[in-house]
Amino acid sequence: MTTPDQSRSEVNTLSSFKKASSKRSSVVALDESTETIAALENDMLEVQIEIADDDDEKQRLSKRTVPFEKVPVWMQDNAFITDAYRPPLFSYRACVRSLFYQHNESVNIWSHLLGVILFLVIGILSWFVFLAPLRPVLGAGDIAVFYVFILGAMVCLAMSSSFHCFLSHSEKICMDWVRADYLGIVTLTLGSYYPTIYYGFYCHETMMIAYTATITVIGAATIAVTLLKTFRTPHYRWLRAGCFLALGFFGIIPIVHAGVIYKLPLSFQAMSLGYLIGMGASYVVGVLIYGFRIPECFWPGKFNIWFASHQLFHFCVVIAAVIHYVGVINMMQYWNTDNHYTCNA
Repeated sequence: MTTPDQSRSEVNTLSSFKKASSKRSSVVALDESTETIAALENDMLEVQIEIADDDDEKQRLSKRTVPFEKVPVWMQDNAFITDAYRPPLFSYRACVRSLFYQHNESVNIWSHLLGVILFLVIGILSWFVFLAPLRPVLGAGDIAVFYVFILGAMVCLAMSSSFHCFLSHSEKICMDWVRADYLGIVTLTLGSYYPTIYYGFYCHETMMIAYTATITVIGAATIAVTLLKTFRTPHYRWLRAGCFLALGFFGIIPIVHAGVIYKLPLSFQAMSLGYLIGMGASYVVGVLIYGFRIPECFWPGKFNIWFASHQLFHFCVVIAAVIHYVGVINMMQYWNTDNHYTCNA
């Protein structure tokens, strides 16, 4: 039989046990809550890290250009242009997309790409507008030398623009387009000589043919040493240089020869000597600017995007070609109207 004191003791013991159990449950629940909060915090931290990584990736993707020291050696041409280089892109598509964002080749690309369009328009307008009054009397030779020049200008400018667009593809592709750029230079040089020789010796067909054949052979040799793999080694360096020098300086000979034939005052009409001098001056100024790296050599990093020496050189090339175009038009008009020099005089 249980006494009242024993009953009270049992009740107190049971109550203490329940309180202890309740405390243990609270502690367990608190521990579980703490673990849950910690897990949530870890999850949130991981999400924040992922978001930060995404932001960093977006920044990396949006930053499409790098400074000079970050590009490979084969792209390091001008240390005075300190930034805004495209890194190697390894894709023609990526190179084409670079037409539509700003980098240090943008002006080089667009100056000659727009030049192609300019000469395409000039070629069309010339036939339907500027040469329309002369079309009934123009011979096949007149038309041929004129449009060979227009085509030469377009090829040169197209090759130049393509080279500057694709030079960031890879080293091999860059070297391929360097040769294409040289091919364009030869094409424009030949195209510029043909109308000058044609009209310079309009009354002397034998000399016209001789000079035309000679300059064509020199041009073909220059193209060969530029494109053929055999001549790409250092052993043929002087041969390559010699061909380009011969192509550039040989043209002076027929110009001087024709000047002797017509005498100085008439040369300005018969062969547009003034325009030939203007064309040559524009090329010389462009080459000097390019060679001396003016103006970026004085203020490195200030002309990374606009008005660097190579860009100014590009403008000089377009200006020279336009000057020569006007000169050719004047020659065509002079020799296909009644007041020209009389060949049998």
